[in-house]
Amino acid sequence: MMPLTRRSLTIVLGGLATLLLVSLALYWVNSGKTHEIIHVQKEGNSPTIIRNVRVFNGTDEALIPYAGVQIEHGIITKLYQSGKIPPENLAGQNSMRVVDGNGGVLMPAFIDFHAHFGMSSGRPPWDSSIRDLYPLQYEYDAYLYAGVTSIVHASPIVESPFSTIKHGPRVYKTGKIITAKDGHPIPMMKSLIPWPMSMMAIKNLVLQIDPKGIDFKALEALFDGKAHHTKIVIDGVIPLGSPKLSPEKVAKIIAVSHQHGQPVYVHAAAPSDAYNAVLNGADVLMHPAYQGRFDDKMLKLLEQKQTPVVTTVQIWEWMIRGKTKNPPITPLERRLMAPGTYKSLMADWTEGIENYGKYGFTPSYVNKSMPQFHEDLIANIRAMQAHNILMVAGTDYGVPGLTPGASLIRELHVLSGLGMSNLKVLKMATSLPGKILEPTGPELGVIKQGALAEMILLSDNPVENLDAIDHVKIIFTQGNIITPIPLANSE
Repeated sequence: MMPLTRRSLTIVLGGLATLLLVSLALYWVNSGKTHEIIHVQKEGNSPTIIRNVRVFNGTDEALIPYAGVQIEHGIITKLYQSGKIPPENLAGQNSMRVVDGNGGVLMPAFIDFHAHFGMSSGRPPWDSSIRDLYPLQYEYDAYLYAGVTSIVHASPIVESPFSTIKHGPRVYKTGKIITAKDGHPIPMMKSLIPWPMSMMAIKNLVLQIDPKGIDFKALEALFDGKAHHTKIVIDGVIPLGSPKLSPEKVAKIIAVSHQHGQPVYVHAAAPSDAYNAVLNGADVLMHPAYQGRFDDKMLKLLEQKQTPVVTTVQIWEWMIRGKTKNPPITPLERRLMAPGTYKSLMADWTEGIENYGKYGFTPSYVNKSMPQFHEDLIANIRAMQAHNILMVAGTDYGVPGLTPGASLIRELHVLSGLGMSNLKVLKMATSLPGKILEPTGPELGVIKQGALAEMILLSDNPVENLDAIDHVKIIFTQGNIITPIPLANSE
């Protein structure tokens, strides 16, 4: 055994001190008290029948009047299409749980195809501290409250070793985010996540690729069977001039991931980078490009490849919204915000923007670049809509100004405001992403026999009135029955 030198002792003690500091920070965050917002009735051994409902099945415009929908162990096992449900199916040796839908609309629960947990307070970065970060369990509860029961988690989840997660949505998570050395999201993590959480997040959430070449040993270590997909970031504008991966490196990473049978989800800011990623086999684009507009060549490639694009219409709008206070905070957002967040969002941001300026997020960047990024993103969504490109709904929750769960509901309303039909918008958050996430079954995002019983009960028909999605009455997920608790507005 080699003698312990002063230098090595310093390194060891420094590492232990850092670990202790980060652990205490995580404990502080995850021990934050939030009010109870849902009531969870855990799955028992008995099947559940939901009676007296009209069903939006996730694909068809017309509602189907079912006498009952039967669930067993999180799977839809039977649909009673007409007549009465046999009495033996309501009361017998198994003591079935019976839920009366009272003529409401049963539909697939929502899917957010882009979220980041454990690193958000919902506040602007100049008014956020470790203590303000949402506890992970609260984020899960808020998503369930809003009727969102499946999430694509686009970064590894930051979770305290002291936290105990009792329940939550279905999570399709990535391994470490793959990016260029010092590339996005590293500057943003330093900007948005309070220290020392940011230090820990960068180490545990990101694999940086050296300009000299790919460390294939480190890359291969990501394919340990724990991740659902590989996440690659190619972004030179967060902030401006950030390093980004070359097309050649992206192509190699995609090839290695596919060799391991793992799909690749790509964040590409520039249309040219998005084009090269799709050309080289990217399975999903996690944003529309926002550093320029898609040309006909790109749109034709997306049509040909049928590569899904995640909408994320709020990723730049949050700053515009915060500065102008328009569009206003929705009632659902306000109900699900932590105390103090609404006040922070409604404050005058002028001084905060002028004095912040960390990691390239200067007043010029905020006031000029970010609005242009938003314009380009919206223009690309409109172009994809015109060319019937496959899009799925996602928020990129975790960026400032977004509220867990509520922001996905707002995303759907914003998409509707861009001229998309209610039916299309609903499919973008149910059956379309469900087919991507569960291509071989049991199916997700639909109501049919044999599908996953991820469903929500509404009072009204969302195909006719999209406002119906703002008020979820009951959530059915993973065999559990969840009821939202009425909430007052957060201050």
